[in-house]
Amino acid sequence: MRVYSKGYETKRRMVQLTYNKLQNHKASELTVRELAKDGGFSAAAMYRYFQSLEELISVASVKFLEDYMADYGKVMDRNTNFLEAYVEGWRLFNKYAFARPDIYYGLFWGTYHSNFGDAMEDYYELFPIVGSEKYPAHFYTLFFNDDMYQRDFQMLRRACNKNLLSENDALYLSRTNPLIAKGILSENLDSTLEQCRKAEEECNKLLEQNIERIQLHAQLKKK
Repeated sequence: MRVYSKGYETKRRMVQLTYNKLQNHKASELTVRELAKDGGFSAAAMYRYFQSLEELISVASVKFLEDYMADYGKVMDRNTNFLEAYVEGWRLFNKYAFARPDIYYGLFWGTYHSNFGDAMEDYYELFPIVGSEKYPAHFYTLFFNDDMYQRDFQMLRRACNKNLLSENDALYLSRTNPLIAKGILSENLDSTLEQCRKAEEECNKLLEQNIERIQLHAQLKKK
């Protein structure tokens, strides 16, 4: 048990160190040698816990999602209108994503996306995540899903079940809204803070206009 505990704490320390480095550096700037030197461990020790530097960076990057996930859990718990919760959820995502476009793009669509599911599981074992109290199963199903389009559709299914949206409209939104976010994030990977704030506003506006058009179309069909 003592050996396992020591290994557990060492792995946590490696993830925390990498996260601290990512606060002020791009993932591409990190090297095994520098992390090992700063952390006081050998490169060989790192490879006992992580198959590659990319895997370690993936797990450490998940820590940038903590506040987003905690806030999203609160949105789920307090909103009875699932379509409003969906809109607020996207605004939350953009708030955190455009604060670190490189991290969020890398995890959800880019270099580290292929490791997303495993990274979430590894991170959760090391740093348990607090999510929704009312809908824990739905919350964890969402956040352990590495397919952004499926995740978005799962969010919208609850609105469909309440007849707030048709399934066809949900399929359309779950395809187009992630593409909007992906496109604007990819354009701002190296942007300044001010540019990212403007990009966040643009993304929110486009997403909300997309949803409003679908709602208007649905209303016209009923008349």
